[in-house]
Amino acid sequence: MEFECVAQNLRRASRLISRRYEEALRPMNLTSSQFTILQSLSHRDGLPYGKMSSILGFEQTTLSRLLRPLEKRGLLVVRPDPEDRRSRTVSITKAGQNHFDQARILWQFEHDKSVARMTAREWSAVKSALLKLSQ
Repeated sequence: MEFECVAQNLRRASRLISRRYEEALRPMNLTSSQFTILQSLSHRDGLPYGKMSSILGFEQTTLSRLLRPLEKRGLLVVRPDPEDRRSRTVSITKAGQNHFDQARILWQFEHDKSVARMTAREWSAVKSALLKLSQ
């Protein structure tokens, strides 16, 4: 009998799927986490550090570690928050938006391959189940 552990099964699936996305994004020199950061900034005009951490589900130390190389490459900027100088705001640069737009093509191709492994009904059920589990 197979061990029925939600965490173990999700972790295994996550590792395998993440590996595919990492490989797809490698030509853009991005990890899937860095892609997610650029994606979250691509349709916002700056995001406070704490809010970004909360939205993405990253600890602030992890977020800092992920932002640093993107900032060094000029893909985003971190500035003091104009409303609270103790806080910082993260914004995507024009170069970052262009980089994200190119990476999104690779991401979309991998996403489409992943979704194609399931029927539309299965994909809908997976999304629904993941949403329930994450609440």
